[in-house]
Amino acid sequence: MIILYILIAVVGGVIATVTGFFQDPSNNPVGALGMIVFCIGFYGAVIHLWFKLLKVFYPKASTGRLWGITGYILWIIVVVCLCFTGIGAISLVTIKHPIRGLIPTSADK
Repeated sequence: MIILYILIAVVGGVIATVTGFFQDPSNNPVGALGMIVFCIGFYGAVIHLWFKLLKVFYPKASTGRLWGITGYILWIIVVVCLCFTGIGAISLVTIKHPIRGLIPTSADK
């Protein structure tokens, strides 16, 4: 499946490059379509690899649990980034639940 995603990304990138989308993106629907195809392939591959990596740490976790873990990790990243702006200090108290959610349960092992 990962090979399919990579091929989709390569085809989309080639279409976007050949049509000159990166040099002049204005009024270039074929190049925009190539860029959309590239994004679908690229992010499909990234998400596929992400879930393979999560399966290493949580071997028996369900798909819903893996999506939950992903959400916890993203929430922690957002809160930490917001702390650098000053408004994240308020939301820092909400980070306790996501950190506890990352702890493997007996169903994950």
